[in-house]
Amino acid sequence: MYGVDEQLIGALAMGAKACVGSTYNYMPELTLRLIAAFEVGDIEKSREEQYRSQAAIKIFMRYAKQHGGIAGTGKAIMKMIGLDFGPPRPPEKTVSAGVAKQLQAELELIGFFKWK
Repeated sequence: MYGVDEQLIGALAMGAKACVGSTYNYMPELTLRLIAAFEVGDIEKSREEQYRSQAAIKIFMRYAKQHGGIAGTGKAIMKMIGLDFGPPRPPEKTVSAGVAKQLQAELELIGFFKWK
């Protein structure tokens, strides 16, 4: 079992058989493609998916550090993909509507919403 989302391909190469991570909640299709490609030996495709994941995680972490914490930012992204689970528990903060709009725009720039 491995839990550093941005290093999943390396964990698979070292023999990991399962993964747990917060970003898999809003990038499940990408994660499943990464694992499936790795399992059939398509390292290029697996690497491509890992790079996409890393691009999204880089944006996610920047917003998490500056605006709402990991839970608040994750919930904002979940809401963007149609899964509204309400506000995070304290001490995490809800990402403001303006910040969520900026976050969505940055994710759109990297193609996040088209990766399905």
